[in-house]
Amino acid sequence: MLRQLTLALVAFTATLPAQAILNVPSQYPTVQIAIGAAQNGDTVLVAPGVYVGPVDFLGKDITVKGDQGASSTTIQGTGGSPVVTFASGESTSSVLEGFTLTGGGASGVFITDASPIVRDCRIAGNVVTGSGGGGIRCQVTNGNNGSPFITGCHISGNITDRAGGGVFCNVDGGGTGQITLQGCTLENNSATAGASSYPRGGGAGAFYSVDATASLVVTIADCVVTANTAADRGGGFTFEEPSLVNVTSCRIANNVSGGGPVGGGGVWSTATQLNVTNCLVVGNSAADAGGGLAIATANTNTNYAILNCSIAGNTAPGVGGLYLLGPTSGTVSGSIVFGNAGVSIGGTTGYGLSVTFSAVDSGFFASNPTNISDDPQFVDPASGDYHLASSSPCVDAGGPPAASLPPLDVDGTARIVNGLVDMGADELPAAQLPGTMDALDLYTYVNGEGDPHADVLTVNPGDLLSAHLKATDGSLAGYPPLIVGQGFATGNPPAANPGLGDIHISLITPYTVVVGSLPPHPLLTPGLSPTGLAVFIAVPPGLSGTSVRLQGFVVAPIAANGQYGATRAHDIVFQ
Repeated sequence: MLRQLTLALVAFTATLPAQAILNVPSQYPTVQIAIGAAQNGDTVLVAPGVYVGPVDFLGKDITVKGDQGASSTTIQGTGGSPVVTFASGESTSSVLEGFTLTGGGASGVFITDASPIVRDCRIAGNVVTGSGGGGIRCQVTNGNNGSPFITGCHISGNITDRAGGGVFCNVDGGGTGQITLQGCTLENNSATAGASSYPRGGGAGAFYSVDATASLVVTIADCVVTANTAADRGGGFTFEEPSLVNVTSCRIANNVSGGGPVGGGGVWSTATQLNVTNCLVVGNSAADAGGGLAIATANTNTNYAILNCSIAGNTAPGVGGLYLLGPTSGTVSGSIVFGNAGVSIGGTTGYGLSVTFSAVDSGFFASNPTNISDDPQFVDPASGDYHLASSSPCVDAGGPPAASLPPLDVDGTARIVNGLVDMGADELPAAQLPGTMDALDLYTYVNGEGDPHADVLTVNPGDLLSAHLKATDGSLAGYPPLIVGQGFATGNPPAANPGLGDIHISLITPYTVVVGSLPPHPLLTPGLSPTGLAVFIAVPPGLSGTSVRLQGFVVAPIAANGQYGATRAHDIVFQ
């Protein structure tokens, strides 16, 4: 019986098609001929060069890949066709990767009722008339589904005379769609003037739910959206009544929208729910109100949440920052809405707007003692540098970190430092505290656990704090050791020592020397043992809101500066 089963499995395995690599042009002269010959699971591998389109995936679950990437491999469009088409129910197993797609007369990529992956492509210089989507057009129709995933793509210089110069997506007829843009750059795309009856919004992208039976979810993350233009609303993005839009950790900058009824230089939205998180919205402009964002009512369920964003330096008549039109309902939290032309937050009505833990310089917003109107102290906004200066009042003032806040800020820096979060999209990095680079380290643990090299550790009353000073290669063993700690109010650390850049504990202001069991003088302590010096401290109550900066030293003429070796410093924050 076992032998029969084994033979049956061997026979079944033999019937499965082997995954193959089809090489273009060495085996197949064109990309399309290779696709025609491919079976599900195969890879069409395309050598560097320029290939003439159009290309159609024909519903196959295959990967079509430029062997040396988009910089070396181009598919050139001709006539009025898209460069690449997915129109036969393709799934996420249909992958286009590593091409420049250009010269399309009807979009660079056309997707209908399909869910392909388009990865690491350059989609540029495509022009479409009479429909939306110069770079990418995706649509879901007649009760069908589609979830295209666009990642790592550079979408630039595409033009449409309708909506969505870079990307256009619409769902109608009871269809269900979900589109994702992740890690993409969308720049210098345009939606120019066309028929007056057709929306011309979304220079970078336009996303539409065309009727009440349609459902569209839009996810845009880690994207750069810059220098796009629209003759109508939404110089960057236009969201016309999708069910849900999530825009996270994006830079939306220097986009321009034309006429109205409302501008929305960066973003125009009538989405049922719009969430903008961890985003930098700066330098956008609109001919009508809403230089940064314009949020309008499409129905009574229009809601929005703006979390830890920086909306600054935008221009528009009347309201340069965030414009609200109609009975919208939403929240602004942990954000900076500051330095925009005219009013920073305004519109026809405030309705259910709630603003908390934010810096706002003008306009209506809910009165809340957690808000400030102080200058956020951007480093150099005139040059487009919206990082926070170390003296900014927005540092550590963004309120309790929301559960939905990403772990990294818009720059990729740790978002939560010392258990606190800054206002705006940028988090001031934790202080970098180098030592002399001697073979010396100060390992610190809380209750015997944690990362011993962390710049910041948090402790609670009753915790056991242990610090262990050690010469890691033994070279500084035998020389007098000390561990120095200085207390300060959390968020206001001591200044560095003039002329002693490797010592980050100020010896000018009061400090405490901790050596073992606290002998009368640190230099009377016997030399550092090969196993190091350990100090154990039970954290007493009543220290909440304070910190101690620790740094270890060994007085040694063989150290790098001929006097002492210093470890990295780090901070202990008392919760």
